[in-house]
Amino acid sequence: MDAYWHLLAWGGEGWGDEFAWGLLMTLQVSLVSYAVSVVFGFLGAAGKLSNNRYLRILADLYTT
Repeated sequence: MDAYWHLLAWGGEGWGDEFAWGLLMTLQVSLVSYAVSVVFGFLGAAGKLSNNRYLRILADLYTT
C-alpha cells in the first residue's frame, strides 16, 4: 500500500493536482447549479402566488 502514495504527488509524476482541480470544478458546478435552482424556485413560487392568471398558469405548468 505504501508504494502507491507517490501517485498523489503534484506534477507530472502523480495525480494530486488533477484531483484538486477536479474537486474545485465539482464545487464550482455545484454552487452554480444551486444558485440557478434557487432562482427558478423563487420564480416558480412567485408565479404561483401571483394575481396574474397567465403567470399562475405558467407556474403550474412548470411545477407540474
